Amino acid sequence: MNVDESQPLHAWHELDEAGLREWASQYVGWATNEMSDPADLSWTLEHGMRLDLVMDVGTDWDAYYVDEIEEGVRYDADFADADYHTPVVVSIEDGRTIIWDGWHRLACAIRRGDRGIMAIVGR
Repeated sequence: MNVDESQPLHAWHELDEAGLREWASQYVGWATNEMSDPADLSWTLEHGMRLDLVMDVGTDWDAYYVDEIEEGVRYDADFADADYHTPVVVSIEDGRTIIWDGWHRLACAIRRGDRGIMAIVGR
């Protein structure tokens, strides 16, 4: 089967709030116990969520990038420059950002100097 690489892998913009909530729900328990129940949050798709919202999560993003992307065995050399079609998943609660999924994509975007990233955001 041939894949049309000009088309997105998923039509994220077609998901309603329930669909976004369902997508986010698959990550409960993966990254932190601080996550809220997805049903308690309002979910939106943001095509350019500001990256400054993840700068204070207690991660040294430069060190994370080196350890996980440059020196990690999980990703090939092209990962850092890839055009991502899958949004990161975060919640913003009580003024704090909690990353549910997308640490590596965030590290790459920050390293490239991007200002925003596509994200499914719960508030």
